[in-house]
Amino acid sequence: MTLGALTKQKNFYLAFFCLIILWFFNIGHLPLLEPDEGRYSEISREMNATGDYITPRLNGLKYFEKPPLQMWMTSLFYKVFGDSEWTSRLWPALTSALTIIAVFWFSLTTAGLDRALLSGGLLMSAPFFIILGHLNILDMSLTFFLTLALLSLLKLICKDLSRKERFWGNFVLWTSLALGILTKGPVAIVLPGAVGVSYLLWQRELTLLKNIRWLWGLAWFFILLLPWFTLVTIHNSDFFHFFFIHEHIERFLTKTHRREGPIWYFVPIFFVGLMPWFFWYFNPKNIKEIYLLPTSPSRRFLFLWCLVIFGFFSVSSSKLPPYILPIWPALALLSAEFIEPKKEKNIIFIIVSYAIMILGLIIGSYFLAQYETKVISQAQYLELAKAFAFSSVLMLAVFLILFIKRKIWPWRRLIFLTFISALFLFQLLAWDYKKISSARSGKPLAKALQPYNDDKTPLYFVGDYVQSVPFYLKRKVTLVNYIGEFKFGLNAEKVSWHPNYDTFLPEWATQEKAIAIMPEYIYLKFKELQTSTEIVFRDSRRLAVVKGFHMQNTKTKK
Repeated sequence: MTLGALTKQKNFYLAFFCLIILWFFNIGHLPLLEPDEGRYSEISREMNATGDYITPRLNGLKYFEKPPLQMWMTSLFYKVFGDSEWTSRLWPALTSALTIIAVFWFSLTTAGLDRALLSGGLLMSAPFFIILGHLNILDMSLTFFLTLALLSLLKLICKDLSRKERFWGNFVLWTSLALGILTKGPVAIVLPGAVGVSYLLWQRELTLLKNIRWLWGLAWFFILLLPWFTLVTIHNSDFFHFFFIHEHIERFLTKTHRREGPIWYFVPIFFVGLMPWFFWYFNPKNIKEIYLLPTSPSRRFLFLWCLVIFGFFSVSSSKLPPYILPIWPALALLSAEFIEPKKEKNIIFIIVSYAIMILGLIIGSYFLAQYETKVISQAQYLELAKAFAFSSVLMLAVFLILFIKRKIWPWRRLIFLTFISALFLFQLLAWDYKKISSARSGKPLAKALQPYNDDKTPLYFVGDYVQSVPFYLKRKVTLVNYIGEFKFGLNAEKVSWHPNYDTFLPEWATQEKAIAIMPEYIYLKFKELQTSTEIVFRDSRRLAVVKGFHMQNTKTKK
């Protein structure tokens, strides 16, 4: 079935509408989570506040760890819809939805509707992909552009392409590479390049090289890429070394960012992220067909895409779980080639796989109810466990209905309902997570400080920094005895901050009104901080004190 024929069906529009509603309905439900969501949300807010879209800033300081494309898009959404949790997550949610649509469309136009339903459905119901698609981090938008590059390369490895197909394949390839670099740096061209070289060595034929239009492709690539890199370098002479050498070469080769891990770091993440599909990927038959002896050029390319990206980050000295996210679209495309949903046993396998996972969630809820940490109490975990268990039981009933109806409903309807039910399950679990999400957010702290917050009152972060608080309070803060990721910005600019307590404490003593946030051990360490102050917020990690407000309020009452 062609794309045109499909879009003429009313069911297509209904299904697409359900997907969009489910994908976007809860992106503003949770508070901004520390640290990444608070950081990127605040950089975008400061872009609009300062009107400077060339030099990204965090708390007023130069911040060159990442390029600005996602922050540009988020600041645009802020201008149109206002700055909020919803708009801060809109770009990652949009790019994740577009990734699903791109995978679906590619499969539809190259292999038909059956394959498209499977590849798109597998991706949209993968928990790892769903979770990261609803957080304000850079990895999902990078994955979108890398997926476009992957799909373009899959097209360009084919022989006998028409002139039009070759043009659009190259246009999308070079555009996605440039925008990927503007999202997260050179890794966006290193990964596809490494996969392409590996494929040429394995395949031993040059169709890919012949189909790539290097001359105008590179020209278009640099037209997109050079304006920002040129302007930011002109305005900031120290940008080049920090961004290219420190942030990328040193990040990969050294442990300077303290994100190291063993070479098997991503193995458990890979297995857990594949739920519930690891049963499918690792049965003996599929291990041979998918991994050991991929026969067609497209299978080889998809296999190498997964292998190279996984291997690249495994040997890197900097490791975080979202780094391997670009593997998931390739896995969805690869897996869809081997599933024949018209066979009842495969329908049963798909439904039962999700049912087994849900049973695991119900069992896990019992153990979660017994859990406790310094940050989150057992009572909070108990509430979360109850919500998880209820959502899981509800969805288990849904999958039971799907299993009973497997011989009655058309298999395409059954497959779509299975995948969309899985998506709904994970969205329910994300909704439930709000019961403990405040422990990972600065929103409660910012809410407690809101009555005391104004531009004239100094706000100090003492030996601590909570990324989302400046976003919620709509202001910068003064750092005290804290450097963290501000090292470059503090060295590059002359700003008002206190490298130690010797300069801060005398200033604090002279302030008529002030606010300070710090770990409790710092508060107890200095009597100056306890004098004439009122604690307005306290949790297991920090407290907030105000000075001058209580006395002023008392006088007013008198």
